[in-house]
Amino acid sequence: MVFQRRLRTACNLLKPGFSALVDYTKMELLGLTDAVQHVQKIFITSGIGKLAMVWERETFAKLTVDSLAQKTDSDAYKANRKSFFNRSEAEEWLNS
Repeated sequence: MVFQRRLRTACNLLKPGFSALVDYTKMELLGLTDAVQHVQKIFITSGIGKLAMVWERETFAKLTVDSLAQKTDSDAYKANRKSFFNRSEAEEWLNS
């Protein structure tokens, strides 16, 4: 809950269209679904532009996050998010 409040506060300080990189390489599966749903809502309501997610490897957690993203009502969110297995590639995509 504290993380979500801090994320919302930080996102509200940014201009709509901002980019974000989320590093899931150390994410534990426990509580992932609830956490990701809350984070997606915060990003969408804050006006995120591009979202890059970095994963250590193809995992059930990644499949779960990708599935949850496809269930959102925001076409822009779905179109402007991409998963990577390399942080530098994710940063390059965000900067393009």
